Amino acid sequence: MIAAASDFPLVVAGVQSGLFRAVAAAGAGGVAPPELAARLGYREDQVRIWAETLYAIGILDDAGGGRLCMAPGYEALLVPGPPSHSLVPAITVRGMFLGEQLRLAEDLRTGAERSMVQQPLTPEQLRGMVPSAHHQARVRLEHLYARLPIVAETLGAGAHVLEVGCRLGTQSMALAEAYPSATFVGIDQDATTLTLGQELVGESGLGDRVELRLERAEKLADEGAFDLAIMDIVLHEVHPSVRPAAVGAIHRALRPGGILVSNDFHYPNHLAGFRAPEHALAVFDQALEVSWGTRHLTQSQLEMLLSEAGFARAAFRPVELPFPSLIRPGTPVWYLSTVAYKD
Repeated sequence: MIAAASDFPLVVAGVQSGLFRAVAAAGAGGVAPPELAARLGYREDQVRIWAETLYAIGILDDAGGGRLCMAPGYEALLVPGPPSHSLVPAITVRGMFLGEQLRLAEDLRTGAERSMVQQPLTPEQLRGMVPSAHHQARVRLEHLYARLPIVAETLGAGAHVLEVGCRLGTQSMALAEAYPSATFVGIDQDATTLTLGQELVGESGLGDRVELRLERAEKLADEGAFDLAIMDIVLHEVHPSVRPAAVGAIHRALRPGGILVSNDFHYPNHLAGFRAPEHALAVFDQALEVSWGTRHLTQSQLEMLLSEAGFARAAFRPVELPFPSLIRPGTPVWYLSTVAYKD
C-alpha cells in the first residue's frame, strides 16, 4: 500500500506533463533525459530524476547509450487511448482528486465541506473528458434508454426532453441522433462546462434540436413543458439542502403523464451491500465526494424523495454497464435506473 502511494504521484505526473507520450514517441531507441527535457521545455535535472525513478520501478527501460524507453506493455497503458485499453483517462480523473483525498483527515476532524462548484475543472481537463463522455452516452443510450419501452416510445413520438445536469450535453446529443423527432433542453450550473458543451452541440449539427442553458435545477421555472426528464449520475450530486426543491421543480416542469428517468450509481440499502460488486462503484464514489457535501441515495431514500415531490409511482432496475470505471478501475459499473411517473 505504501509503495503504491509512493509510485502513483510519479505516474500522474508523467501523464499530466506529457512525459510518457514523449518517451513513447521516441520508440524502442529511447530518448536521453536531457533531450526529453529540451523537447518539452522542462528543467533537465527534474526530468532526469523523474525518468531515473520511473526506471527504478520498472515503467521505463534502458535503451542503451544513456537513453530510456517505455518498458514492455506500458506504452498502451500510459499513453492516451480508449478507456478500455489505456489507463490514462482513469489516472487523469484520479490525479485531479488526489489532493482532495489527501485532505480527508482534516475534513473528518473539522467537518469541512467544499462544494463541487468551488472546484471547477479547467477547459483543458474538460476537453480531455470529451471522448469518454461521448462513449458513455452511447452506451447509456443502448443499455438504458433504448431498453425501457415506455421511454423509447416517448422519445420516438417526438418528446420534448429536459436533461438536468447535462454537463457537456453528450447524452442529449446521443439521444437526438437516435430519435430525430425529439427535442432537448439541457441545464447545468457550471458555465465552463456548458460553454464547451454548446461548442460540441454546434459542431454536431444538432443545434436546432438541442439547447443548453445555464440554470440550476431548483430554480427551474418551466411548468408542464416537457414529456420526459433525464438525469445521468446527477441526482446524488444535487446537494441535500436543495434536492427536494430540485426534484419538485422537475415534477412541475413535466406535463401530466410525464416521466423522469434518473440513472445513478447503485448505493446499498444495508451494510452487507457495501461488499457487493453491484454497489462497489457507488461506495467508492461516495467516499471520493465525502467532503463535497453530496450524498448518494439508497433505493428507499429515492422512493421517499420522489413520492414527496409528487410522483405517483416509481420503478427501479439495477443495470451493469459495459464500460470501465474511471473512478476505481476494475470495479463493475452498476447503475440503478429509476423511472418515475407523473399522473
